[in-house]
Amino acid sequence: MTKSNYILLFLLTVICSKLVADNHIDSLKFVLLNSKDIHKAAIYNNLAESYDMLPNDECIAYAEKAMILAKKNSQYDEEAKAYYLLAVLNRENDDYTLAVNYAQKAFNLFEKIGFKIEKANSLVVIGACKYFMGNYDESLELYQRALHIYEEEGDISQAANVLNNIANVFQNWKNYEKSLEYFKKSAELYIQAKDSSGLSAIHNNIANVYFELQDYDKTIQYNLMSLRIKEQIKDSVGIGLSYNNIANVYFKKNDYNKALKNYKEALSIFQKHNDLNNTAMAHNNLGFTYENMNNLEKALFHYNKGYKIGLKIKSVEKVLFALESFAEVSKAQGNYKQACEYYRTFIDKKDSIFSEKQQETIHELQIKFETAKKEKEFAIVKKEKEQVELENDKNEQIVKNQTLLIITFILATLIILVILRMLYKQIQKKNYINSELSMKNEEILQQKEELLAQSEKLSNTNTELEKLSVVARETNNLIVICDLDGKIEWANQAFYGSVNREFENIKQLNQKIFRKFEACVNEKKSDTFTSSIETYDTNPIWIQMAITPILDEENNISQIVTVSSDVSYIKKAEQEIQEQQKELVKAFKQSSKQQVQLHKAMIQIDEQKKEITDSIHYARRIQNAVLPPFDFFEKFFKSHFIYYQPKDIVSGDFFWGQYFEEKKIMAFAVADCTGHGVPGAFMSMLGISFLDEIASAEKSPSEILDELREAIIKALHQTGKNDEAKDGMDISFCMLNTETNELFFAGANNPLYIVKNEENTKLDELSTFNFQLDEVKADKMPIGIHFGEIKPFTTRKVLLSNGDIIYLFSDGYADQFGGKNGKKFKYNQFKELLLNNCQLPMNEQKDIINHTFAEWKGENPQIDDVCILGIRI
Repeated sequence: MTKSNYILLFLLTVICSKLVADNHIDSLKFVLLNSKDIHKAAIYNNLAESYDMLPNDECIAYAEKAMILAKKNSQYDEEAKAYYLLAVLNRENDDYTLAVNYAQKAFNLFEKIGFKIEKANSLVVIGACKYFMGNYDESLELYQRALHIYEEEGDISQAANVLNNIANVFQNWKNYEKSLEYFKKSAELYIQAKDSSGLSAIHNNIANVYFELQDYDKTIQYNLMSLRIKEQIKDSVGIGLSYNNIANVYFKKNDYNKALKNYKEALSIFQKHNDLNNTAMAHNNLGFTYENMNNLEKALFHYNKGYKIGLKIKSVEKVLFALESFAEVSKAQGNYKQACEYYRTFIDKKDSIFSEKQQETIHELQIKFETAKKEKEFAIVKKEKEQVELENDKNEQIVKNQTLLIITFILATLIILVILRMLYKQIQKKNYINSELSMKNEEILQQKEELLAQSEKLSNTNTELEKLSVVARETNNLIVICDLDGKIEWANQAFYGSVNREFENIKQLNQKIFRKFEACVNEKKSDTFTSSIETYDTNPIWIQMAITPILDEENNISQIVTVSSDVSYIKKAEQEIQEQQKELVKAFKQSSKQQVQLHKAMIQIDEQKKEITDSIHYARRIQNAVLPPFDFFEKFFKSHFIYYQPKDIVSGDFFWGQYFEEKKIMAFAVADCTGHGVPGAFMSMLGISFLDEIASAEKSPSEILDELREAIIKALHQTGKNDEAKDGMDISFCMLNTETNELFFAGANNPLYIVKNEENTKLDELSTFNFQLDEVKADKMPIGIHFGEIKPFTTRKVLLSNGDIIYLFSDGYADQFGGKNGKKFKYNQFKELLLNNCQLPMNEQKDIINHTFAEWKGENPQIDDVCILGIRI
């Protein structure tokens, strides 16, 4: 750095030390107005470094000015610093390509002037950009180069930081062993540097790795280590965040009591230090925990606290989260009207906030415009003042020169005549040169336009190449690029993951590949063939290789590309087929006596099959006799349908109904038993029998399901041992008061869908013709023994209106494979199907459901029994 720059920086330090932090930017701008060009680059860089106080775009503009002035005055240190700041700022703007370009220029200049630490910093910026662009291999290489420089220079802190970055790369690759190794190396350096803050952050990062590994005990251990350090350095907010992190782990472990304890500890700390933002977060976390514990009153208390603080600090995120949480709790309480009101407020608030943000943006732009206008006016006044001073100096000079002109006039006249002659010749020469320069300028402009077009084309090509690079790197195919001698110039990870890295030439793989490669080079033609190669662990695999020459504009081969697919499984299948053919030939040669015996055995098997099939058909008649008649529901519901589609002759799904005259209660259910066919049918008959015995108008749906579960466990002698079959059923069970339209529901894994009448609902994202589909959740446990605590079932109450439709169903419809891609039908598509046709008569809905199922299934086999019960109130 030059001596004048040191003087300028000293001046800036003195000024800034006497001003308040809020006036820092204005002070730099004031110094800038009264500084020479040679000093301005450093000031612009200092302004650009203030990106925590200024908008990014403004800082970029300052850095660009610094770069131009430094380049003009050959200030390599300031020019390099400007490039580095432009790289950092463009990285923050997510323009990674431009950031890499600036960081590379900074690296080159820092290398030229011998600034090693700054050179390593530039490598770290490039590495970070490559990381965010998905080029993890390049990112890792750049980080390692930077680490080598930091270690040589003895910069422990920066080495610790870059080791943290390397660990993040391995964590992104899911290589948790390597990630932990580098995190722990970073921790060791932070300990050497006595950087407690950095060490605390590393412990948090290690905790995050163990969290991804689902090793929650070690996650808590490292969070506690981070907490202890924060307590030592008295990082109050950090202590609160550590308690919050520990609580998150306990929440993940479903240990809600310990989660509450740590959330409350964090809340106490945030309140003590008046940290409103984190206080609101802690209240929201407590509300969400209580909501999961089904303690809805306390959940609402904390959500309300978070909401009020969010309004106070004008936090959009906190206010919207609280409103949405209010709606979810109201919905869980069965207060759907209040839930709708909260959702409406949530949407209105979101729209209002968006409008306010627009107004704030306009106001900020107006302020920037006024500021720029004032700066421009100030510059004009300064320029006018300089012009006045210049005119005064000029007038004084004129007075002095007049005396001299009078004395030398005669001699000057003679000299001027001679000079005019010379000037005339020079003007002629200059005109000729100007004409030539004009032509050259036109040529340069044309070349500039051509270069810009080529630059745009190259940019588009680079974008496409980046996409192709990602595909080539991530594909499972083995991709290799070679020169004409077969030397490997580039290969993807899949190739080196399968083939020994010692191979440097593609022709070394085997003789067949050698011959095909030579033929491709000589004939300039592509070829596809199959061959076996040795893998990294010396086990041979079969590959199908496509070898293709890359031709240049002169039709000469520049490179050879091979793309190989693993076809070992095809070869294995071919070998198995050959073995089977041999066995068939051998079997065919057996004696005619064995063939006769086989024929008799086949006849006997057919007879046994017919007897079994007849027995199953008889079992179907028995099962149909146990099920309610299809016209049973017509007595109580004039508009309904039952879609019953067993996978086999008999079904594991069943529907059930019973009417209690005294209470005017209609009980009905749809159940899905374990398995299908004969085993499922036995379970269904057992379930129907138990429901007939247990069901009563005096009992709630949850009590009936609790008794049904006890009966099933007892009947099947279930004890909960690991090797024991977990037979049982999933069920949707409803009891409807036919006079008041009050519906009571309990479910074991299977929910209830309700489509509301258009007069009572509003549009939402799943609505058609103003209908809305609501899902009444079931308890996540079956009727039967299962892992985990056996809890009582829950009864939920819904008030229905005339015209509302309820749907009970098993999972067979949504789980059916089919369609163009052979995928499951899924529940979202099932909901859309019901909504799109809910305005139709119920018998037409059944026809559409049947037609849609058959069309979706196509040639695919039916995978499960299907049962759907639809009732219009």
